[in-house]
Amino acid sequence: MPEPPERSAAAYRVGMSRGRRTLVSDVDGTLLDGRLPGEGAAELGARLVAADAALVLCSGRSLELALAAAETLSAAGLPWPSALVCGVGTEVHLWDGSRYQPDEGWRRRLAASGFSAADVRAALDAVPGLEPQPGSAQGEHKVSYLVAEPGAVERAEASLASRGVAARLVYSAGRYLDVLPRPASKGGALLRLVERFGLAPAGVVAAGDSGNDRELLLTAAEAGMVAVLVANHEPELADLRAHPRVFTASRPFCAGVAEGLALAGW
Repeated sequence: MPEPPERSAAAYRVGMSRGRRTLVSDVDGTLLDGRLPGEGAAELGARLVAADAALVLCSGRSLELALAAAETLSAAGLPWPSALVCGVGTEVHLWDGSRYQPDEGWRRRLAASGFSAADVRAALDAVPGLEPQPGSAQGEHKVSYLVAEPGAVERAEASLASRGVAARLVYSAGRYLDVLPRPASKGGALLRLVERFGLAPAGVVAAGDSGNDRELLLTAAEAGMVAVLVANHEPELADLRAHPRVFTASRPFCAGVAEGLALAGW
């Protein structure tokens, strides 16, 4: 597994542990503004450190790209992540004090779902308006496309159904389509962490900004956690502003996430 660059010991001191306060946050558009830390990164980092909270980066990124985000955010003052949820919830990697180790229990759970990436590709590669994303965006339990035409997502759903291929479709930012095992999602990975580490719902905050965060935010809200929709969210999540258990921040990016931590009493 890739290892992070040399830094002070303090950057690595926070690990997942039973009952620990934990922030589970999307990366792009939530913590990062393009390639740079979003507004309020130092403020968010200070709140996390003061609360002795673990940070989990939960994104559609590969492990390599998630590590790059971790380095950028750590340099901006956020704690080194205790876990990386990658591939829109299809992978969970846990920091053991020196490197990230895959959560094999989560991998086995997804493998037992019967999901077949080959079957998904056979059903969707010829669907008009879908363009396969590069190989780096694909995974054992994730098949990803760019959506180039209106109606392509509906055609994808119909093609999978006609072939009897069981899968979850996640459409985000008006251009990305990820096809996953039905048990997989950012929300499913969140519940896996809660289960494995005995996290108390009142001690968990989840944050996001786009369509692939919908399941994360709704799962958190329904479980009694603090669900934070940052002010710069994508239009596709505008309906969540009316959800009684989803907090819509007044500020964007890290500053909005920090508002959520304040709401949680951190």
